[in-house]
Parts: sequence; structure tokens; C-alpha cells
Amino acid sequence: MIVCEACGTAANPQDRFCGVCGEYLNWEEDTDSAPEATAGAIVPQRGPNAEAPVRPVPGDPARPAGPQPDAAVPTQPTVPPLGPDPAAQPQQTGPNQTLEDAAIPAQPAPAPTGIACPSCGIDNDPSRHFCRSCGTALRQTAPPAKESWWRRWRRRRKEHAAGFRRKPRRKFHIRRFVLVSLIVSAVLLLIVFLPALPVSHPWLENLRDRVSEAKPVSPSTISASSEATSAEFAFDGISNEYWAPDLAGEGVGEWIQADFTEPVRLVYLIVSPGVARDQEAFLAQSRPEEIELRMFTEDGGAVTETFTLSDSAEPQTIELGVSDVTAVRLTILGAYGHEEGKAVAIGELEYFIRG
Repeated sequence: MIVCEACGTAANPQDRFCGVCGEYLNWEEDTDSAPEATAGAIVPQRGPNAEAPVRPVPGDPARPAGPQPDAAVPTQPTVPPLGPDPAAQPQQTGPNQTLEDAAIPAQPAPAPTGIACPSCGIDNDPSRHFCRSCGTALRQTAPPAKESWWRRWRRRRKEHAAGFRRKPRRKFHIRRFVLVSLIVSAVLLLIVFLPALPVSHPWLENLRDRVSEAKPVSPSTISASSEATSAEFAFDGISNEYWAPDLAGEGVGEWIQADFTEPVRLVYLIVSPGVARDQEAFLAQSRPEEIELRMFTEDGGAVTETFTLSDSAEPQTIELGVSDVTAVRLTILGAYGHEEGKAVAIGELEYFIRG
């Protein structure tokens, strides 16, 4: 058995290359098995009737030199075998087997076929990685599939090991440049001309709200269900002046309404609850918790939505996105910290429309 000097794997004596690492094995020829020839030895040629020469024995004068008659060679007695003679035993035959068939020795089963070497064609054991005759790799891996250009373009820059040489940059691709230029131009044109398009669709209107600049709008008429303080204080832009309904009730069901001179596209509403942004003054009165917005449209219909406000003195934004609005009524459905003698106050209401 031969042991590979590179990886230490045992190999068969007839293998010329290691099956694991492909290292050449037969660097040194086996000279121990070859018989050594004796220098100057002469081998006499003998015919069929020639007699073997008899050499004189040194120190024995009674034995003359020359040919001697054949002496009787004592023979050892033959010991008969203990067991029965296998040749004398009759051969057992099957029910469908003749004596001639029984005399034919059984043929060994064919050895399983291994991996054929792609270079020299010799069969190799399936566990080998290199050919035992020529050292060629037996398992050829297919090259990886080429990725599409957009996957290579998206892939981040990789860090390479020391000694790695980068490939030269590819040539300029005019088709890729034209495609990217068309996409960028289409997006810019859509942003610029989208507000002026006559097409109307809910998702298209919402997109227009995002790309257009919203501007505040002042109502032409302000009204309320009751007034402990004036309803106009909710639209004066001063944070420490507020609208509060009649103190006799709990404030639930009270409303304040703003009318506009012409139909508008309402984008969002900013609500400042409470009497002021100062925390101590804010907690001194009740604050609206749940409100209902009913937006009357130009065609005589109405869009109603309900919102829950957080108990905070900071302004809170409510997304609307309703077109052709002529009036908005805000109704109080619940309040934070309501007690007898406290007013449910709203400090400021700011409506924004699409510019």
C-alpha cells in the first residue's frame, strides 16, 4: 500500500495519482523485488541427454573427480490425508443441473463500473476525485450562470482579498443610459404637470396632494351650536384664545362649523385642543377626545369621518383628502377630564387646501 506524501491518504499500489489531492505517487521505483544478477556468473547449457557435472568436494580424497553413478536417494514416506479426498467425492447437482454444468466453475460477478476519466477513459472508484492513471479531475463543475445587468447594477461593492486584481471597467452602454434617462424624465414631467391633469381618480388625487404644496384657507362664515366663548377664537391664529360651548352641558354633541366661499380640495386639518399650550392651563379645562368631521360637498352630499385625539397640548394633524368641500362641521363626541364647571375647549382649527 502506498501513502500519499501530500495529504497522507492510503492508495493502492497500482494507482499512480492520489484520489483525494491528485498528487503523483510513483516518484521512486521499487528496486527491491528485482533479482540481482551475479557478476561474471556463467550458466552452462545442457541438452536433453547431458549429465550434470560433478564438482570435487575439497578435502575428500575417496571421491574421485568425474561423473558418478546415480545413487539411490532416500524418499520420505507419504502420509495419507486424514479427511476424504475431495476429488473422490461425487459432485452434487441440482434438479435442473447436469454433470457438465456442475464441472464449469462459477463466474465472478462483474465489478461495479466507476467514474470514467474524461481524459484517458479509465474507470475509477466513485469516491475518488482524481484519475488513478493520469491525475485528471473527475468531477468538472459547471461555470456559474451569468447574472442579469440589473442584478449586477444593484449589487453592492464587495471587499476583495489581498492580491485580487479587478477586471477593467466595461464599456459605456447606450441602451442603459437611454432607459435611465427616459425614466427620470417621465418622473420629473409627472411631478411638474400632475396637478394640471384633468383626470380625476382617488389614488391620483392623493398623489397630487403629496406633490403639491398645501396652503391654509380661511372660512367665510363661522357658526357654532353654543358659545361660552366666541367660535371665531378657533380661527384667529392665537393659541391662548379658544372656543368653548355652553358650560351647562357636558360638551358632547356640541359643534362648530366653517363655510367656504367656493368648493375646495381639503388636504388636512390641524387641531390644537385645550385652552392653551401651557401644560398647567391645558389641564385646567376639559379637552376633546373624540370628534366627528362632516364635510359637505358641492353636489349636496356629505363625507363623515370620526377621529380620536390624543390628550396633548401640541397641534395634531388629521389627513382628509376630500374634493369639492363647501363646509365642514366638527362635532364633539367625547372629552378628557370633564368635570362640572369645566369647558371642552378647542384652541385652534386650521384647514389646508391644495394649492
